Amino acid sequence: MISIMQQLLRRKAITLSLTMALFIFFPFLAGANERNSACNIDGIIPQTKNIEIMPVALSGQEMPEYVIVYHTEDLIPNGGVIVLKHTTECQGWGVVFRELYEGYRLKILDVGKLLGDQREQIAIGSHEGSGSFLSFFILGGDSRKIGTVLDHMEEPFFQGGLKIKEGDLYVHAASQGTIFQWDGTKFTESPYIQQPDLSHAKLDDFVVHYSIINDKVVANYPHGTILSLRKGQEVHFVRENYGATERILYMGPPDWDPSLSMITIIPNGYDWDNAYEIYVKEQ
Repeated sequence: MISIMQQLLRRKAITLSLTMALFIFFPFLAGANERNSACNIDGIIPQTKNIEIMPVALSGQEMPEYVIVYHTEDLIPNGGVIVLKHTTECQGWGVVFRELYEGYRLKILDVGKLLGDQREQIAIGSHEGSGSFLSFFILGGDSRKIGTVLDHMEEPFFQGGLKIKEGDLYVHAASQGTIFQWDGTKFTESPYIQQPDLSHAKLDDFVVHYSIINDKVVANYPHGTILSLRKGQEVHFVRENYGATERILYMGPPDWDPSLSMITIIPNGYDWDNAYEIYVKEQ
């Protein structure tokens, strides 16, 4: 019988970091027990090259769990997550969490401590569609159970991004987002605006301050302004209010002047009727 290790090592697409993790993983795989389905881990690795494996201290114990995240390359992709834990019941490694997510190209997004103690949580998700919609969930648990502690698979973030920072979860859609903070029993939510880092901006750079009010862009430079940039100057965009999302597109020259470059802010991502445009001309 081909072992789980042999299955993985036969994959041509295993990365160096994954291979190193598997060598660490190897001594424990031999101890898998077949007394029940949770303890029988032979053959659980899916037949796909899109696979990540990471040790994560989900239960906060000295020996971490191993989280396996994968997706297929089918026309409709299928993502999945498997968590292996070393248990006395299995006298070795067994499956403590296993879930399929149809239609998602799942990947590991971040790992950190969100619950205020030594336990770690892992963010898993997928970017889908032309709007790069981020769907995600947070996997965590304790010594008794591993499961989802926060689920946003059905409420995606447009042009979304995610990071765990100083014990909080930051998830943004374009220029604004939500901070998820654990209060001891549940996650609370508060809005924030993701601003560019202007600490390195030069005094003569252009800074466009804008808000979206009633689905219209209001900015300190009127719609259609042409900004003349000398060598080394840059244009920065700073969102001033929380509300409708937007998309910022850096486009080529307009038909009427090939010497210009066009920058467009589109309210709600697709509302071209209310799009705001400015132009850049390099001197």
